Amino acid sequence: MESFQNHLRATQRAGLMNAVNMDTGYVNFLSESEKWKCWAGRGGVGRECAVCGGAYIEGQEGEIVSLYRKQMDAIVAQGGIPILFQTKRLHGKTSAEKASVYREVSRGYSHVLAFGLGEMFARTARFSTKRRCRRLMEIPEIKG
Repeated sequence: MESFQNHLRATQRAGLMNAVNMDTGYVNFLSESEKWKCWAGRGGVGRECAVCGGAYIEGQEGEIVSLYRKQMDAIVAQGGIPILFQTKRLHGKTSAEKASVYREVSRGYSHVLAFGLGEMFARTARFSTKRRCRRLMEIPEIKG
């Protein structure tokens, strides 16, 4: 735990934002309990150390917006910034439909990030068109 906290501090000192439960941590391979261990470790560095955390819902049962918001609420409760991972459940939707879901998911949060990859990196991913990116960036809560 101490080495993790030292890593968070060093990343912050380097002028970078920490990221947990992301592709680099293989969020898709972590159990729910494993995903939240990093937040317990963060407690030793304080909330001044910025951390964004992945909201990943693939394979979970339930309504998309509720699933995302449950994870986002937990991330925000820990002082983190949620970052939305793509879900296969939105494949085949138009850019307007996807933007509508992201708008509803993000509503009321002060800061949300959206994450996108190509399918060669993650089975849930789809490259966004310029139009889709533009629609997402028009959502006030999504900062990047």
